[in-house]
Formats: sequence, structure tokens, C-alpha cells
Amino acid sequence: MMRFVSASSRSSGRLVILAIIPCMGRQHLSDLRALRHGKGRFNSNFKSMPDEQAAAIGRIVALWAIVESAGRSMIQCLIDLEGEPGHALTAEMSWLQQINAISALTHCIGDQDLLDHWQDICALAEAARSRRNDIVHGEWVTWETIRRTKARGRVSVTAQTVSATELEVLEAEIAELIDDMSWFTVQLARRGFKKALTHRTVPFSAPPQSRKARAQAQARETKKALRHADRDRSKQQAPKG
Repeated sequence: MMRFVSASSRSSGRLVILAIIPCMGRQHLSDLRALRHGKGRFNSNFKSMPDEQAAAIGRIVALWAIVESAGRSMIQCLIDLEGEPGHALTAEMSWLQQINAISALTHCIGDQDLLDHWQDICALAEAARSRRNDIVHGEWVTWETIRRTKARGRVSVTAQTVSATELEVLEAEIAELIDDMSWFTVQLARRGFKKALTHRTVPFSAPPQSRKARAQAQARETKKALRHADRDRSKQQAPKG
């Protein structure tokens, strides 16, 4: 027979544990109470995470939820589809799907300055996302060490030490990322994204180059000019003998 049991702290009067437990008798409730009071096999060898560290992880999780919400709002704004239809489109989008959609829409504008800014934001977001995922999805072997197991084509296991200070740094970086995304959304509105998208003049066959592609092209041109100059100097030199 299944029974619903809620266990609360009598001393503080606050709800500590609320669980739905399949109970076959009173022994199950006794086991639960034993775990709460450190008499069970789990609690006897388990030390709680320090409050400072746990609070920092909680803030990181909450801030990243704001990042993903900002991405969804940005897409809804860009395609002019807000409210319930906008949520229907974006609510189940992963963060990487959001990034791809915003990048594609930003390319449609043909404004290289905006595109460069967005690529900078993407780089910051990817660095923060990777560290956030390790903290949230990794296994805390100790409260100072995270072990992360991945299987993408091959199995890899990594371990790293994470201090409370590093958690606070990541928290600050994610908060800064939220500010950057808000700034970018304002810039899109000021530059008339929808008008630029409707009256696009950049040919689809010739999309604007990224900052990296432009730098590589400039480097190739510089090397080409240097090679040309070397050839000219060589030709101007009088043959010996």
C-alpha cells in the first residue's frame, strides 16, 4: 500500500523534507528519520557542502536560467513573435539552438559591426556555459573536486578542483553576460533590425565576412604584398660577375 509522507522539522517548524514514499509499514518512516538524524548509512559518511559554496552554485544556476530566458526573448523580438506564439516557438529551444538562431538572424542584417559584437558575446557565453555545465552536471567527488564523464564519440573523464572563489568569479561573468545580451538587444532595436531584414541589400550569395575571416584575408594579402616586394627587390639587384 502506498502512503504519502511529509517529514518536517519539529524544532524549527519549517518544512525540511517533503517526499512521496512507497510505505509498506512504519519501518520506512523510521529509516527516513534515521537518515535525517545522521544514523543511516548515507549520512554517517557524508559531510554537507559548505553554505558559501552551495549558495554560489545556486546563484550560478539561477543566473544561467536568466541567460537562457534572455536568449528566448531576443529571438521573439527579432522575429516579431511575442506572447504565447513566441513561447510556443522558443520554450523548448536549447541554448545552442538559441545561439544558432540569433546568429543566423544577425547575419541577415548585413551589419558587420553588430555581427562582430554578437560573435564576441557568443565566445564569452560558450566559455561560461562549459564551466557552468561542469559545475552543475559534474560529480562532486569531494566538495573541492569535480569529476566529469562524457561520451561524445569516445569516453573521457576529467577532474578539476573548483574553489569557492572560482564559483564567485563564474557568477560574476554570467551576470556580465546578461548585461551584454541586454545591450545587444537594445542595439538591434536602435538600428532597426526588422527594417534592415526586410530591405536587405547584401546578396545572399555573398554573406558578410566574420572578423576572423577578414583578419585571415588581410594576413594573406600582407604576405602576398611582401612576397611581391621581395621579387621586385631581387629583380632590381644587378647580377654579380
